[in-house]
Amino acid sequence: MKNPGWLLLFLVGTWACSRPLRHAHPTYTVSSTLADTAWYGMGEAVKVPKGTDKYCRQERFDLHVKSDFPYAGYQGRSDKYASVECAPAQRIFMQGIPLRKGKHRLSKLKMCNFPTISTVSFALIGCSGGLHKQYRPQSTPSGWVRVTRYEAATRTLEGQFQLSLTDSTDGKTARFRRGTFRVPVVEVRTP
Repeated sequence: MKNPGWLLLFLVGTWACSRPLRHAHPTYTVSSTLADTAWYGMGEAVKVPKGTDKYCRQERFDLHVKSDFPYAGYQGRSDKYASVECAPAQRIFMQGIPLRKGKHRLSKLKMCNFPTISTVSFALIGCSGGLHKQYRPQSTPSGWVRVTRYEAATRTLEGQFQLSLTDSTDGKTARFRRGTFRVPVVEVRTP
C-alpha cells in the first residue's frame, strides 16, 4: 500500500461514527427539530405490562415526552380574564415500542392492551389543560424509533427517533427530525 494515511483516516472516521449517540442538550432528556427549529423536552420510558400474544409477551415501553415551550398560535393567557401567564405544553406519545436494541418502524408498533388507540401522537395542550391540536398518523404511522442503549442497572434508555404526523382538522404536518432521547425507565405497578 503506497499511502497508509488514507487507511488511518478511514479507521479514525469509522471509529468516530461508531461512538454512542451524544445527547444534544444537557438540561433536557429529549431533543429534536420540529419544522427545522430546535425542539427540547423532558421524557420518560414507561415499561408496560406484558400481554398474551407473541408480540405483546416481549418487554415494551411507551415514550412520553413533555415540552413547556410556547408553540405557534399560543395566545399567552388562558382567557382574557386570566391574571397570570400560563404555560402551554406539547406532548409526544409513542406506545408499544419493543425494549431492545434496534430500529422499530412506527407502522409496526402494536397497542396490546388497547388495540384501537393510535400508537403515536403529538398534542398541543392549552393553558387550561385542554387539547388545542392533536397530530396523528394519516393512515399508516410514518417514522421510526431506534433504541441504541438500554441499561437495566441504571434504568436508562437511549435512542433516536423520526416521525411525521398530521392534524386532521387543518392538514398541517408536524415533522420531527434528528430526534434523540436519554430518558429514565419507570415501571408501571399493577395491583
